Amino acid sequence: MLRAGGGTPPPLDERYFTELDGQSKYWRRIEPDYGQTTTATIECLFYGGSSSGLQYLVGRHSSDSFYLALNGSDVFYGNGSSALQGATAVTLTKINHAKLTADGTNVTFYVNGVQVAQTAQTWTGLLDDVGFGVRGELQQDFYDGILVSARVATDTVDNVYPLDKNLPYELADGTALGPELWAGQNYTQANNSTVSTIVSGSEWSVQSGAGGAANFANGARVSSFATVIGKTYQYSVTSGEPVNVAVYRPDFSNVSKGTGFLVFTAQDTVSQLYVAPRTTNTVTFSNPTIREVPDSALIFENGEVDGSDRLLVTEKQDGSGFLGADLWYDGTKTITGNATAPTDDSITINETGAALAAVGITAPVGPITVTGDCELISGQVDLSVIPGFSGVAASITESGTFSFDLESQGAVGFKRAFIGGAVANITNIKVDVRYDYASGASPSTNPYSNEYSNEYS
Repeated sequence: MLRAGGGTPPPLDERYFTELDGQSKYWRRIEPDYGQTTTATIECLFYGGSSSGLQYLVGRHSSDSFYLALNGSDVFYGNGSSALQGATAVTLTKINHAKLTADGTNVTFYVNGVQVAQTAQTWTGLLDDVGFGVRGELQQDFYDGILVSARVATDTVDNVYPLDKNLPYELADGTALGPELWAGQNYTQANNSTVSTIVSGSEWSVQSGAGGAANFANGARVSSFATVIGKTYQYSVTSGEPVNVAVYRPDFSNVSKGTGFLVFTAQDTVSQLYVAPRTTNTVTFSNPTIREVPDSALIFENGEVDGSDRLLVTEKQDGSGFLGADLWYDGTKTITGNATAPTDDSITINETGAALAAVGITAPVGPITVTGDCELISGQVDLSVIPGFSGVAASITESGTFSFDLESQGAVGFKRAFIGGAVANITNIKVDVRYDYASGASPSTNPYSNEYSNEYS
C-alpha cells in the first residue's frame, strides 16, 4: 500500500497531486509566521480551477499583501495595499507557473517563465498567515484546482530545483521529521473489538463487527501515548489492506483521523491512538510510527490524505507533464448499434454498413491521451472527442498498439468509420487526463526531495 508516512515511495517518475475542493481544503504551514523579511519569493505550479471568482494560490493577504491568486482564468499578484495587479491570462487545462519576488525595492511578477510586471515594492516584508490554496488570515476564497508544488523563501535566489519539494510536506532544506517516538507500546481492545498481539510492540491483528469506511473508534487502541500540547505529529501504520487511524483526547473527543496515515496537533499531554478496520474481517497491521513534524512543514487541512484527495500521476518521458486519472475503466459506457463493451477496458465493433456502431464515455474538457491495442479485422475505427460521437479526432487504420494525444470537448468514443465501417476488437483501453505544462511553465522539478523520501522510512 503506497502512502506517505510508511512503506515504499513511488518510483522517481511518479508523484502525487492533491485536488482541492474550493470549499474548505487547503494547505497550511504548521507555524504560520515566516517573520519579517526584506526579500522574498513565492511561487507555485498550479493546474485547473473553476475559472470564476477569486481564488488564492499562495501568499499573504490583508492591507499589506504579497500573494499570487486567480480571478477567472487570469493570474494576479498583490503588493502592499494594491490588490489584483498584473492580470495575465492562463490556460487552466495546462500546468502553469507563477512567481513573485521582492528585493526591497521592487516586486517582480513572472508567469510561465516570462516577466510580465515590475512595480515599486510597497509590501512591508511581513510574511505571516501565509495560505496555500486559501486566503490565509480569513480561510476563504479557496482554490479548487491542483497545487502541484509551492515554495516560499525569504530570498530571491533561484536554486537549481526551484520547486523541489512536493506537497503534502514542504520541509526546509536540511530538515527532516523528528526522531521515532514509538517505543514498543502495545495496542489493546477498543469498543467491542478483538485484538491479538502477534509480535509485541510491532505487529497485531484486529477484528470488529463495526468495521467499515466510517469506523474510527472500534478497533485497537493505545490509551496513553505521551504528547506535548501544541506539537504536531505524524502517525501511521502499515497494513495489508486499508485501515482507519484516529487520534482522540482522553475525553474521547476526536483530534484527527485518516486512512493509514494522519497528522495531528496534540491538545493534551497524552493522546489515544486508534487503528480501526474498514471491514469486518480480521486485519493485520504493524510498524506503527509517530514522529514530530517541524514547524516548516505544510499539512493538508480539512481533507484525508488517504487517496480520496490524492492522485498518483506518472511523468511523461519527454518531461513535458504528467499522465493520471484513467477515465475509461470506471467510466459509464454509452453503446450504440452493433458494438459491445465485454469488459471494463475492452470493446468490440462489428458494423460494415452505414449504421452507427460506437462505444464512448464522458470526459472532462481538456488534454487527454488515449491508448490501447487493436485487432483490426476490416475497415477503420474513428475516435471522437465530441458528445454524441460527432466528428473525427483520430483514426485507427491498422492492427497494433495505438496512442493519441487529443483535446476532449466533453467525451471520448470509438466508432466505425463512416465509409466502410469497421470490424475490430480493442483491448487495454486507457483514457488518461494529460497534465501538460504551459509554454515556459516547466521549471526543473525533482519528484521527491531527500526530506520527502525520508518520510517513507
